[in-house]
Amino acid sequence: MKNRLNITIDDTLITEVRCYAVRNNTSLSRLTEDYFKKLVTQLSPKKHDRRLGEKSVPRRRYRSQVAKRR
Repeated sequence: MKNRLNITIDDTLITEVRCYAVRNNTSLSRLTEDYFKKLVTQLSPKKHDRRLGEKSVPRRRYRSQVAKRR
């Protein structure tokens, strides 16, 4: 099953990527999906298992969150 994804990208980059897609006879959707697949397969097995319900790595705290805890 495929789902729609809305993302915001710089206009100049979109233009360059569209040209790349035309030159390579593909679509922006295909390029994005292929990139995400590559990204996910390059994750270490422990990080990849996160999407299967494993405990996630603690989120990074920002200065404002650290200040509130003191």
